[in-house]
Order: sequence, then C-alpha cells, then structure tokens
Amino acid sequence: MDRITARSEGDFYTVLYSILWIVTLSATWYFCRADPEKFAKYEVEPPEQAKPGWKGDVLDKTTLKVGMNLKG
Repeated sequence: MDRITARSEGDFYTVLYSILWIVTLSATWYFCRADPEKFAKYEVEPPEQAKPGWKGDVLDKTTLKVGMNLKG
C-alpha cells in the first residue's frame, strides 16, 4: 500500500509563487505609494491687470482701514 501524505510535488511551487507575489505586491506598494507630505503643484495665472504693459485703470494701493465708533 502506498503511503498517503498531505504533501504533493506542486506544494513547493505554490509556496514559492505565493512568496514571490507577496514580495512583488509589497515592493510595488512601498515604492509607488504617494507621499502625503509632498507639496502639491499649484499655479495661478495672474490677472491681465497685473501683467506688465497694462493700459487700463490702476487701482490705489490696498490698505487696511480700521475705524472705531465710540458712542458714549
């Protein structure tokens, strides 16, 4: 009578391929993930009035005016 074991000849390759998949997925996750602290590129084109050579109305210099009305 032949001896029956739980091991077959394909178990080695199943374990090997499983380990290779785990290593591949782990390396892909580690090297291809987005860096949460990386600065995002954000560019805003200046309005036409701020570009050199503007021929229209020029606004006064901006200031912050604070007024206090004390009644008493």
